[in-house]
Amino acid sequence: SVRAAAAVIAPSETTAADIRREYACSSAKTHVTPDAAPPEFSGRPPEDAMRSCLDGLGIERPYMLYVGNLQPRKNVARLLRAFAQARTDAGFAHRLVIVGQAGWHCGQELRELRRAEAAGHALHAGYVDDESLPAFYAGADAFLFPSLMEGFGLPVLEAMAMGTPVLTSNTSSLPEVAGGAALLVPPHDEHEIAEGISALASDQRLRSRLREAGLARAAQFSWRRTAEATVEVYRTVLTGA
Repeated sequence: SVRAAAAVIAPSETTAADIRREYACSSAKTHVTPDAAPPEFSGRPPEDAMRSCLDGLGIERPYMLYVGNLQPRKNVARLLRAFAQARTDAGFAHRLVIVGQAGWHCGQELRELRRAEAAGHALHAGYVDDESLPAFYAGADAFLFPSLMEGFGLPVLEAMAMGTPVLTSNTSSLPEVAGGAALLVPPHDEHEIAEGISALASDQRLRSRLREAGLARAAQFSWRRTAEATVEVYRTVLTGA
C-alpha cells in the first residue's frame, strides 16, 4: 500500500519516520496531519453532571485516571503495579480508575487489575460512552498514560483539553504530542512511574503547572487545522506539485 500510494498521511512526525524507515518511503511522500481532541473535550462539565456520571459507577474523588483498552502495548499491568507501589509507599488516598475494555492478549492486565481492585488501589469502570468521558477526565487529579508505543496518543490531548495534569511515556510519539506539557517517564521502569505518580499526588503546584501547560498545548491542535492540512495533501497529489 505504501509503495502504491501517491502520498502517505501520518498523525505524527514519529509515525511518519517509522513509515519511512520500515517501508523505505521517501520523505517527499510522507505528510503529517496531527489529530486533535473532539470538541466536547473543552471546558469543565457542570458539577452535578460530573457527579452523576461518577456516582453511577461508584467512583469517589480523589482519583487518577487511565483511558484505553487493556492490551500489552498500553502497559496497563506495569501501571497498576507502579500505582500500587506509589500508593503504599506514599499513603495517598487516590485510587486509579481504569476506563476501557479488555483487548487482545490481556490476561496479565486482567490479573493485575483484579489484584489491584482487591487491594483497594484501583477500580475498573469498563466502557464509558463518549458523552460521559469528559466528566471522568475533569474529575481526575491526574491522567496516567505510560503506553509503550503510540502512533499519536489521543487520550493525552483529551486530558489536557479538560485541564487534567498528564503523566505519559518518554517514548514513541508521546513526547511529541505532549510538547513539554506533561510529566514524562520511561515506560519500562515501574519505579520511575511510581515516583511520577507520587509527585502528582502530593505536589499541588506541579499539578497546577501541568494543568495550565496542558490547556495551552491542547489549544494548539484542532480538527480544522487537520482538515486544512489534509486537503493540502490532496491538492499536492492532484496537481503533481
